[in-house]
Amino acid sequence: MKIAVLFSGMARYHKKCASSILDYFDIPDVDVDFFIHSWTNTWFVRHDDEKGFQATSTRVENNDKNQIVDELTDLYNPKGLIVEDQLENEDLENQFLLFNKFHETNSRFLNLKNPWMDDYNSLSHPQRETAKRKFLNELHCGQIYSIQKSCELMSDYENSTRQEYDVVIRFRLDNFIQSTPKDRSKFLMEKYKKDCYARPFNKKLLLAQWITMHRGATHVGDKFFCSDSETFNAFNYFFDFHINRIFRHLTGQLTSFQFTPEAVLGDFVMYHDWVCRPHIPYDSARIFNYRDYHLEEADQSFDNLFKIFIEKN
Repeated sequence: MKIAVLFSGMARYHKKCASSILDYFDIPDVDVDFFIHSWTNTWFVRHDDEKGFQATSTRVENNDKNQIVDELTDLYNPKGLIVEDQLENEDLENQFLLFNKFHETNSRFLNLKNPWMDDYNSLSHPQRETAKRKFLNELHCGQIYSIQKSCELMSDYENSTRQEYDVVIRFRLDNFIQSTPKDRSKFLMEKYKKDCYARPFNKKLLLAQWITMHRGATHVGDKFFCSDSETFNAFNYFFDFHINRIFRHLTGQLTSFQFTPEAVLGDFVMYHDWVCRPHIPYDSARIFNYRDYHLEEADQSFDNLFKIFIEKN
C-alpha cells in the first residue's frame, strides 16, 4: 500500500511538529511518500484572550530559503519539494495586479467594491507589501495556491514513475497529532482506501475532519483531508477554482462569498458533486495546530498542549 502526504503552507513550527507527524505516518507495511510546497515567509499571528481570542498583531519572518529546504529535506526526505517567497511569486503577483486593474477598469460600470486596495499603483513599496499580505491573508490565496502546488508535485511524480498512490492526504507542517498504535494506523489507511474506492452513490469521496454549514455555505475542514489519487488530481486546479470564485464575487455573481479555505474547499466539493464525510468516526487521534503560545509551556507533552489549544479556541 502506498500513501502520499501533501504538505502545503507556511513552514511554521515545522520542527516542533515533525516528530509527531513522522510517528503517525510510521505505519507497518505501508510506503509513505511526502511532497511539500512551502514558503520562506512565515506570519505569526498573536492573539489576545481578553479580546475573545482575536488577532492583535502579526510578526513577519522572512527565512533563508536554503535553510528551510535543508530542514524539510532532513526531516521528511520528500519526493517533491518547492520552497519560495510568497511575496515574490509571479502567479500570485499577476493575479493581485489583475484584480486591481479589473476593479479600476470596471468599477464605474459594475459598482464593484475592491476588497484589497483602491489605488495600488500609487502606493510606496512598503505599502504595496502590506497590501499584498492583506490580499494573501484575507483571501487565503497563498494557502490555496500552495495546496494546488503540492498536488501538482505528486501528480508529476506519479506521471514520471508511472505509479498511483492508494491514499492521498493533505496535511499541514504545523499539525501536532496524537500518537496512534501502529496496528490502528494501518487499519485506518486500509479503511480510507476501501471507502474511497467504493465510490458511494457512484461518486468520488473526500474524507475530512469535519463538515458544517455556515451562513448558507458548506465548510469542510482543511487541516487533514484525504481521498484516492484520481480524486486528488482535481486539486491541480484548486487555486484556479478560487480565482474564478473571486471574479464571480467581484461581478456580483456570488451573493454569499466567504474567503476561508474551509469555505473554498466546501464549494470545491459541491462543484465536483463529491460525497464528503468525516473520518473522525474511524480516526480518534486528536490533532491541533502548534501556535506561539505553546512555546511558553514548560510541559510540551501532547495532552498539555492540546488542552491549552482547546482553552484558547
